[in-house]
Amino acid sequence: MDPTGRMRRNAPGRGATASGSVARPDFNAMKPPPGYVPGVGRGAAGFMTRSDLGPAVPQAMDLDALQANQPSRRKEYEDADDEDDTPEGPGVFDRFMGNDTGALAGRPGEFDEDDREADAVWKQIDEKMDERRKSRREAKMKEEMQKQRMEKPQIATMFRDLKRQLADVPAEAWDAIPDVGDYTVKKQKLEKFAPPPDTLLARAAAEKASLAQLDPAVLKATVGGREEGESASASADLTSVAEGRGTVLSLQLDRASDNVSGQTVVDPKGYLTDLQGIKLRSDADVADLKKARLLLKSIVATNPGHGPGWIAAARLEEVAGKVSAARNLIKKGCEACPQNEDVWLEAARLSQPADAALILARGVTTIPRSVQLWMRAASLEKEDAAKARVLRKALEHIPESVSLWKSLIELADQDDARVLLSRAVECCPRHVDMWLALARLQGYDDARKTLNRARAAIPTEPGVWFAAARLEEANIRSALQGEREAGAANEASVVCNESPHESIDAQADVSASKIIRRAIASLGKHGVEVDRERWLREAVSCEKAQPPSPSTCRALVRACIGVGVDQADARRTFLADAEDQAKSGARLTAMAIFDHSLELFPTDSDLWIKAAHLRVLQAEDTQRQLENAIGKKELLVEAKKHWAEVNGFLERALKNCPQSTGLWLLAATAKKKEGDMIGAGQVLECAMNATPKSQDIFLAAFALEFDQGRDEKASEILAKARDSLEDVRIIWEVSAAFQRIKTSAQMLTDDMDSGHRARESELALLHEALQKYPSDPLLHRMKAELLVLSSRAVEAKEALRVGIKQCAKVAAGEEIEAQESEENMKEKDFDYTQKDLHLPHHFFLACHGYWASTAPLWVYLADLEWDTGSLTRARAALEQGRKARPYCPELWVAAVRLEHQQGKSADAEALMALALKVMPKSGVLWAEALNNTPRVQRKSKAADALGKCPDDGNIIAAVACFFALERKDEKARTWFKRAATSSPRNGDIWAQWLSFEERRGQQEQINDVQTAFMEQRTPPIQGEHWVRNAIKPENARCQLSTLLQQTAQACASQKLPRLG
Repeated sequence: MDPTGRMRRNAPGRGATASGSVARPDFNAMKPPPGYVPGVGRGAAGFMTRSDLGPAVPQAMDLDALQANQPSRRKEYEDADDEDDTPEGPGVFDRFMGNDTGALAGRPGEFDEDDREADAVWKQIDEKMDERRKSRREAKMKEEMQKQRMEKPQIATMFRDLKRQLADVPAEAWDAIPDVGDYTVKKQKLEKFAPPPDTLLARAAAEKASLAQLDPAVLKATVGGREEGESASASADLTSVAEGRGTVLSLQLDRASDNVSGQTVVDPKGYLTDLQGIKLRSDADVADLKKARLLLKSIVATNPGHGPGWIAAARLEEVAGKVSAARNLIKKGCEACPQNEDVWLEAARLSQPADAALILARGVTTIPRSVQLWMRAASLEKEDAAKARVLRKALEHIPESVSLWKSLIELADQDDARVLLSRAVECCPRHVDMWLALARLQGYDDARKTLNRARAAIPTEPGVWFAAARLEEANIRSALQGEREAGAANEASVVCNESPHESIDAQADVSASKIIRRAIASLGKHGVEVDRERWLREAVSCEKAQPPSPSTCRALVRACIGVGVDQADARRTFLADAEDQAKSGARLTAMAIFDHSLELFPTDSDLWIKAAHLRVLQAEDTQRQLENAIGKKELLVEAKKHWAEVNGFLERALKNCPQSTGLWLLAATAKKKEGDMIGAGQVLECAMNATPKSQDIFLAAFALEFDQGRDEKASEILAKARDSLEDVRIIWEVSAAFQRIKTSAQMLTDDMDSGHRARESELALLHEALQKYPSDPLLHRMKAELLVLSSRAVEAKEALRVGIKQCAKVAAGEEIEAQESEENMKEKDFDYTQKDLHLPHHFFLACHGYWASTAPLWVYLADLEWDTGSLTRARAALEQGRKARPYCPELWVAAVRLEHQQGKSADAEALMALALKVMPKSGVLWAEALNNTPRVQRKSKAADALGKCPDDGNIIAAVACFFALERKDEKARTWFKRAATSSPRNGDIWAQWLSFEERRGQQEQINDVQTAFMEQRTPPIQGEHWVRNAIKPENARCQLSTLLQQTAQACASQKLPRLG
């Protein structure tokens, strides 16, 4: 046990163990090796303390002993230097090796052979590595230098070419350079002025004074002593003389300039172009001219009969500015090459008009059969008679020249042209245009003989046959038309559908088809095949000719349409050709293609519908043209003719496709447009029997009865449709809307009991409809509106909340669809082809688009809460709606307007900014933002809106309104027109335009807007004010023009509309 009381372990002695073996060394007792630092192997670092460094204050030294020791130490080092030049002491410093001397350092300053070899090896390595990248490095350096010089060129480089030109500047130009003035801005001397004395001012006034009469003494001294009386009466105003001198000088200067409209003789816009036209010839250009002149001189000398050489020599002199030398050369060329017409033409070009006529006279005498010389000679004449004389003289020498005949015929009148063409076809029998022109100027008999002669002369030309077919058709139509006007047909026969037009068209078709068949046979004998493209182009030209040739057009189409078309691709090819012709305005050609296609595919309902629709459009356009051209009696005849053709075509179509709903609707539409309402009803009755499960047929029948005011019959049709059809959701919606119209009419009467009964009937109908279709938002809204009208607002709110819950799935589907279409933010475009019979405008807007979605439910609920004074609930309803449908712009607009009504503009702006962040391409939101923007910010806001939606009609119309407020009427009118063109289905744009024209425009401009609106084939289905007016029950039977006027008045009121 040790003195501390702890048990001590018995350790064996050093070098031995308990068992007597060799003991391990005790490292703790051993002396550490030099430089040992404990723990360095484990990453520890050594440290020093003050005790290791010694005392901070040095001890006192014996200066005398130190000075005595210094010489001895210096002597030791000097002795060591004498004994050995390479001391190894720690204080020795070598200039070459530094302090790195040691055992391996060798002698200082010694560079042995090994060191040289090593340096040579390393140098070779460095050179080898340098050569590796030398080419790339140099190329990169060169490219960077070129790029830097291009970006930042040196001044010397920029003016290098100008410096070269300084060598040619004469000494006079150098002397004419003005001296550089003092244009420095810094340290300019300030001019100081001292006030002049009064005597100086008086002297100046006396010098500039106007003398009305010369002083005799002064005059005598001036003129050298003349008599006083000689000049006493002389008077002169020296100031006026000076002023007159200045006036004369200014007049002389003005006379030297062109004082017309204040412009000088120097063109301020084109003087740079004139300067560019001045050619400054350098020594190099003069040398080139000399070389070219010598070369051309040798050419014309060695080969004087070569005409192009003379022409080139003359043009060289012309380029050099020596026109006289050029004329002399070309005259020599005419003498050397008298048979070359190009030389004569060049001589005429270089000469004056009088000399050119003489030169051309010599030329045509030398070369009488040169057409170019005769044409050039005729062009020099100024009068038509002189030109005709020259051309007639030319035809005496060259009667077979077509260009000469054409030029002469163009100068003649109709009678002379007929005589000239008769002679021209004899001289040029192979030219078909001459024959056709002659036939057009002749009567029927002479033209027929002319075409027969042309056919014999040119048997391979199909154009002669085309002209013959058109001639026969025109003759038949004129003959039968004359007979009809003479009394062969009367108005009674027209009314009884015994129209002579059918016989006229039939005979013309037979004649044209006969001639075209003969043409194909004759051309085939001579090896000419039918060119499909050319024959179709000829058919279009027959249609657009004046007068047109429809029978020839149809015959040509029937003859060529199937040429080179595979049977498998026939339908697709024919349909594509017909659509292309219809788009280009050739409707007769398109209808002929459809007729041929239907002969091959008689049961294809799509082809029948397209062809029938094209015929209906053609009949409408023809009737519109006839209304503006002729009277009522002729209008009746022509209209009956065209609509009879359409009805006959539709009857054939329905025989082949009796189950086609589109054909039945087109047939009823044609009857309605013709004015035959009874016939339209009969067609729809037949359609309901043929297609008893067609919803469109029932809606068309209801629309027909509704337009005629037969409400009982319309109700029966809707009831029959609800009972017989399976999916009748649209039928129930139309029934509810129709019941609303009848209820509104009953409430306007004095019988209040009948009005209340009508409301109860409507409510019962809505309950029944909601039991069948509980997720229909339109039915829920109509129920809520009916309850509000019945003063049951609490029940209306509850009905709206129930409708929102039941339409949640529908709203989710609408939201997905809105997200998919958010990229373009275009409104849904419905098929409105059969707009006249499918649904009236009122019902169409009620059952489609915005009102058929869940958004109006939220907005209407907020409206009701606002009406009852609950602003918080109104704001909460709109917020819930935005959460359910964040991509519905109408909900955001309603929320913004609610804040504006409360006077919270800051909250409204923040809400609008959030809305634009969610839907940056919504034109409705941008238009609302523009309407609420202060005037000073409108320009920048409009630029942002147009940048996001450049083609949105709402934004363009908002910009037009800004221009109207600033009294920029022309710009406003242009932007309104652009907006209507961009969004023709938006009724608010048309209404705003009409309102603007009524306040600022003329009656003609108002009529233009109304005409453009009515010429649309599809009425508007968008626009806040437009839809609100159109779905009102009292406007259900209003015309579109009346709706437009009402909407224009609503837009002109400038009142903020209600939210819902």
